[in-house]
Amino acid sequence: MNSTLRDMIQIFNPDGFDWMNFALTNKNPYTYHHILEREKGGDNSVENGAILTKRAHSFLHLLQWYYPEAYKDLQRVFRRINLSMRPVTQEYVDEIDDILEKLLITKEYKIQPDKQAVGTGSIIQLGIRIPDKDLIWESCDERIALIDKHGFVYGVKEGKANIVATTRGGVEMYNDIIKVIDLAAHCANYKPHRKIKKIG
Repeated sequence: MNSTLRDMIQIFNPDGFDWMNFALTNKNPYTYHHILEREKGGDNSVENGAILTKRAHSFLHLLQWYYPEAYKDLQRVFRRINLSMRPVTQEYVDEIDDILEKLLITKEYKIQPDKQAVGTGSIIQLGIRIPDKDLIWESCDERIALIDKHGFVYGVKEGKANIVATTRGGVEMYNDIIKVIDLAAHCANYKPHRKIKKIG
């Protein structure tokens, strides 16, 4: 075992659960996330990373792509934990929980606009430069996403839906796939908490 991984295990002290309180199982093994190694006198030093289960790791990469601000805030907490070179304390758990609460409950973090995606229960507008009255919008799968006559898309459930806009004369002006993301589905049983609770 190299010194970086050994340090990570000592810092995060994964005792059957990871930073998100996802349980370690045969189908959800431990992985490690973004370990940055720098040579200092021949030794590896931990600057950023976390011991995660597979589900939490996938969730984190989903945030990296669609919710970069939430991802960056979590990374900052990881970096401070690693620089402390001590096991995770309740203070850090609370910080991580605050970020997840903003993401999942109060929804203060928004999907990056250029990702052609919407969260379940949320709305985005697809803008193209032509008057609304001249367009007919259609969702090819209304079980996933709905769209109104003004190009506002509502996320129904996780999946992908093709959205098409045509003029009344039949000319196609927009045709693209919208991804609907259900964050709660990636973080099953999450609840805001101030004490560590085992979930997942």
